[in-house]
Amino acid sequence: MAPDGRTAYLINVYRPDGGMSFGISKSIRTKAGWSQPVECKITNNYNLHEKNQLEFCVSPDGKAIILAVQRKDTRGNRDLYVSLQKPDNTWSEPVSLGGVVNTAEFESSPFLAADGRTLYFTSAGHPGFGNGDIFVSRRQDDSWGNWSEPENLGPTINTAEWDGYFTIPASGDYAYLSSRAGSLGEDDIFRLKLFPAIKPDPVAIISGQVLDSQSKKPVASEVASGLFGDTKEISKVDYNPESGEFKLILPTQKVYNLKARKEGYFTTTEVLDLSKDKRFRDIRRNLYLVKIEPGQKIVMREVLFQQSQFALLPGANSELDQVVSMLEKYPTMELLIEGHTDNQGIGSLI
Repeated sequence: MAPDGRTAYLINVYRPDGGMSFGISKSIRTKAGWSQPVECKITNNYNLHEKNQLEFCVSPDGKAIILAVQRKDTRGNRDLYVSLQKPDNTWSEPVSLGGVVNTAEFESSPFLAADGRTLYFTSAGHPGFGNGDIFVSRRQDDSWGNWSEPENLGPTINTAEWDGYFTIPASGDYAYLSSRAGSLGEDDIFRLKLFPAIKPDPVAIISGQVLDSQSKKPVASEVASGLFGDTKEISKVDYNPESGEFKLILPTQKVYNLKARKEGYFTTTEVLDLSKDKRFRDIRRNLYLVKIEPGQKIVMREVLFQQSQFALLPGANSELDQVVSMLEKYPTMELLIEGHTDNQGIGSLI
C-alpha cells in the first residue's frame, strides 16, 4: 500500500482474458471500489528464478521499486534491484543495488522505510543466525548504488529459522515481521518494539485538503514539497477530492515549502518548519487556492529580505519565478505590489 492509503501495488499483470503474467500492477481505490489493476510497465522485466519468486516494495514517494528477483547479472539465488519511474510513467530496466547489499546467496523481502533511505531485507549471504536473517542498510546519497554495510538486526529479532518481511509503519515505534521460529504454522506474524539503533529516520505525515479560498470547497490540484530555499521538488502528489485528502511523508529536522497548484489559480506556498522535530509527527494542513481574477490579494510569504538590507532571503527566487511564469501566461495582467517591515526589520511582499 502507498502512503496515500488508496493505491495498492500487486504482484502479476492482470490480462483482459482473466489470465495473469509476471510483473507488477497498480490499483486505485475510488468511491466505486478498487480499479482494474494496471501494469507498471518495467523495461526488460523478467525473472529467472526457478520458482518465479518475486518480492518488491515501492518507495514512499512512489518513484522507485525495489525488486527481489533473479536476472542475468544476479550474484546468487536472487538479488535486490531498483527500477525508477520515468517521465512517461513507465519504469526503467532494473539495476542491481550493488555488491555491498547483494551476496552470492539469496536476498529477498525488501522494505524501504518511510524516510526513503533505510532498507530492511532478508539475506542468507551476510553473517547471520539462521538460514535467512533480516538486515538493515542505509542509502548514503541520492543514488541507488551507494549503501552502508548491512547490519544484522541481532539475535533478539533473528532466529535459527527463516525471518523476513520486516515492515515498519511511518510512526516508527513498532515493526512487524514473519518468522518460522515459534510459529503455529510455516510462518507466523510477530510484532516487536524497535530499539533506536535500527530505527529509520523520523518522518512526518502531512495530510489535508486543497480548498478554494472563497467557497471553501475542495479543488482537484497538485501538491508538492521541497526544501526551503531550494527549487527542487522532493515529493509530489495529485490531490483528488474523491480520495478525501492528500498525504505526503517528509523526513523531520528540515524546513520545507508546501505548494498547491491548479490551472486558473495562484500557486499557494506554505512554509513547514520541522527543523526541531526529532520524533514522528502527524500534521494536518489545509491549503487554500485563490482564483486568478481582478482584485484578488495574495501574500508572498517567502519573499523576505535580510535585516537592514535589500538582499533577498533563500526561497524568494522560487516564489518570484512563479510570478514571472504567471505574467508570461497572462501578459495583460497588472499587479499592485505592496511591502512592509516590522520593528525587527522583517519584510514581506503582497
